[in-house]
Amino acid sequence: MNCKKLTQLFISGAFILSPVFISALAAADKDKCQTKLDISCTYNPKPASDDFKLPMPKIVELGEMQMVFRKVTVPGAEFWGNPERLVRVGDTRDDSASVFEGIQRLPISGVFYDRKAKNWFYYLAKYEVTIAQYVAVMGDGNEKKGLAHFYAATGDQKQIKKLKKASKKGKLRELAKPLSYVTWRDFQAFIHHYNLWCYANTACLAKLPRLPKNDWKARVDKDRDPPGFFRLPTELEWEYAARGGYTALKKEEEGRPVFEKPLPFPQDQLKKYAWTKPHSRKGATRIGRWQETGGFYDIFGNIQELNSHFFVAEMIQGKVGALSARGGSFRDHARTIRSSFRREVEIYKPKENREGKIEKIIESRSSTTGIRLAIGALVSPSPRFSDEVKAEYDDYEKAVRATTAAGKSTSDALVRGSDDLKEASRTIERLKKRDAELSKELLALKDRATDLPPLVRDSEGLKDAYRTIDTLKTRYTESFREIRILQEALLSADRKIQEGIRQVCSYLTELALFRIKSGGYSYMASRKYQKFLDRNKEKAAVSSAMKRRIRQTQNKLVQAEKLHQEHLSAYVKTLMKLGGYPKAYLDQAVKRLITKSDDKKSLKFIKLMKQHLEEATRGVSKPNLWISEAESLALRVYTVR
Repeated sequence: MNCKKLTQLFISGAFILSPVFISALAAADKDKCQTKLDISCTYNPKPASDDFKLPMPKIVELGEMQMVFRKVTVPGAEFWGNPERLVRVGDTRDDSASVFEGIQRLPISGVFYDRKAKNWFYYLAKYEVTIAQYVAVMGDGNEKKGLAHFYAATGDQKQIKKLKKASKKGKLRELAKPLSYVTWRDFQAFIHHYNLWCYANTACLAKLPRLPKNDWKARVDKDRDPPGFFRLPTELEWEYAARGGYTALKKEEEGRPVFEKPLPFPQDQLKKYAWTKPHSRKGATRIGRWQETGGFYDIFGNIQELNSHFFVAEMIQGKVGALSARGGSFRDHARTIRSSFRREVEIYKPKENREGKIEKIIESRSSTTGIRLAIGALVSPSPRFSDEVKAEYDDYEKAVRATTAAGKSTSDALVRGSDDLKEASRTIERLKKRDAELSKELLALKDRATDLPPLVRDSEGLKDAYRTIDTLKTRYTESFREIRILQEALLSADRKIQEGIRQVCSYLTELALFRIKSGGYSYMASRKYQKFLDRNKEKAAVSSAMKRRIRQTQNKLVQAEKLHQEHLSAYVKTLMKLGGYPKAYLDQAVKRLITKSDDKKSLKFIKLMKQHLEEATRGVSKPNLWISEAESLALRVYTVR
């Protein structure tokens, strides 16, 4: 039967949908556990056809248990990465809560390889780990034993009373709540026990994903390739999934990727997706009550979720603290929830007396903190795998790594400034569509904002744009708010670009000092080695010991001459690069070097380097003279033994 005839039959009423079928369609997006509680409500209340399900110990009194995961796609077949994997994370909000959420571009990576799709992916749990799942694992399927473990671990006496008094349905409702109010040690014990159980269980072990140990693009051999393991997600894995993953990267709204928005849905719709204030009441609620986002439930609100990383000030660099948690909880207000929201959680905390003095230190428990599992694998399962990885690294280093935080950490401020300029450009586009007259005056501003070089000699162009916008505010009152946003973005970019220039100048001057000192030392060493050879050349014929020593000195001479040429040549190149930066920034960088240096030799090299920098900033290039002066200084300050 073709589609045309089928359509006619529907129109004529030949096919009548049964009430049962209509009811099933209507209930597809509803919470079945609201009216019919069963064991599935504790691990997968809203099943989907593409769920990845792994078995757990069966609770005899209740039934089968599972841990359900969702596949998160990472673009590209490369091991190291590609430009598509550089994703923008963090936020630009200027409030105290987001001081640790600065915008960064970081490379997201997969854990396993999909041979058919030719891309990497990782698995992240669809729901937060529940009390029922903890009971199943820690009791090895024995409900009584598992509950005893939970009662001993939790600090929530109210939760214990509810479970002990609850009827069968009431107990299921409590067991379907996320695991919280236990220590970091207890969370880790759960993960450890689940790993061991899964490895010992034939069905679970057979389903665990694997990475081929010799070549990630090969077919998996379950008899030879090591299985994955349960762990917590990294902060980047969590945020990538929370923002909507690859789908959100490719989808645009209002001229920007959905991935880069604070939330993957409108802020005023948050109550449909998350259990937060002002709607949340006394505590956490059972999993899966609200709508999914990117295939995940409760990734925002309910309880905040611990990550595998310790809390680091800038996520991948800076001061290291205690634990890192994401997503916010039932105690957080809806207006504070965003994909970049992160919080530090104590591992241990002081217990104080009435006078505020610390009596003792105890392990920290929190009613707002839980976990969501991921599945990990070894980075390099075998030496042969490592060889494949090394072969790809050169291309990756040139094309991708140089643009990452790890490869170019000194330009973070410039990257953030660039993001602000892009946001300003988008604002200009929106204003142009709304106001034809304003469009003409903003066109020049857009060109100025988008055509700025990565490093600017000064920020006068941005300040001029700021002044122009200031005059526009009084003439176009309807667009005042967006013009103000544009103005703030340009000012923010100005500050960050200046910060970036200071960082780069500081780094390059330190590098130049290292190179002139190392090159000078190697030059002095080569002179000493040559003098020794000249003095003892004739003695080699009569003494085998001297012959051996001369041969060693000749090798040292070759190495010293090589280092001398490499370092001083690199010193000249660094000077020429620094010559393109504003003198004011260079003077600040040199002053910092002088302050940090505590030996007379370094101060003498800094003085010579400053002289060379002054010539370079005037456009004067004297490479041979600069090298000669560095060599002369080295002869005066170094003594090579």
